[in-house]
Amino acid sequence: MKKTLRFALLLLAFAGTLFAGSEKKTYEQAMKGNPADGVVVFLYGPDWEKVGPRLLGDLWKNPKVKSACGNANLVAIPLYQRPSEKDRKTAEEKGKGFRRTKRVRSVPALVLQSSAGADYYVICGDELLQPADKVVALMKEKFELYKKQRAILQKAERAKGREKAKLYGEAAAIEGVFPPPDTEKIIRENDPELKEPLSARAVFDVFKLLVDDTSFDDKKPEKRLLSVEETLAKLKELTAGERYTPRQKQEIYAACSGRLRRAGYDRAKLWKIYEEMIALDKESIWAEYAKEAIRLWCSQ
Repeated sequence: MKKTLRFALLLLAFAGTLFAGSEKKTYEQAMKGNPADGVVVFLYGPDWEKVGPRLLGDLWKNPKVKSACGNANLVAIPLYQRPSEKDRKTAEEKGKGFRRTKRVRSVPALVLQSSAGADYYVICGDELLQPADKVVALMKEKFELYKKQRAILQKAERAKGREKAKLYGEAAAIEGVFPPPDTEKIIRENDPELKEPLSARAVFDVFKLLVDDTSFDDKKPEKRLLSVEETLAKLKELTAGERYTPRQKQEIYAACSGRLRRAGYDRAKLWKIYEEMIALDKESIWAEYAKEAIRLWCSQ
């Protein structure tokens, strides 16, 4: 019995080593076989910034990083500014196939990618300059959100029509990671009229909701400004029910209140609109905007 137990423990220990995330020499190797848990890319500038090379030792080589994202593969890619010929070839080999997106706002950066090579989060700037344990905890948090999103997308692969759109909307609604690639395209193809609230929320764009009726050019009837009455009606229509989230509704309030203000709308009534806007979500940045708008435009 004891021998069996010892063997089982050894087997578990071996399995933990076998299936832990492993560092690869190149991005192509890291992506080989479309690893289910994706890839973690460390970008740094060896010849032009000092933080990345330090983190290469202090953070990237930390054993906890390898376990932070399950069985994801890891790869470090140098970004040189004035490389030698040898460094240039090395960087090209290591980074071949990697596409840096606008979401990488600064370097160094940890780019967390799905098995398809799509970014689901980027850790850079102040988030990356935290103590190693906090960065590792953040990686784990993002990985768990990615797994949750991935499970929803796996269901979406088998779905069609509005159900597919709804699932993409559900995946896009997960706060803390980026929406899946092509979310809007897939939703609009499968739910053109956006009948599912999750579909409407996922593709929410206040300008697209109002642009057909708003413009700064009164001389173009097809792009004329909304009248006060039309603005109030639009505000009531778009903020009714549960179609949009409280913060999305606040954004609609902000857009419509701007039009009302420019039209010389009654200050007391405008104040009431801003108070309704604040009540939707008192902790959001839009609530702070409304408070300041009251001070600037309504309290004189």
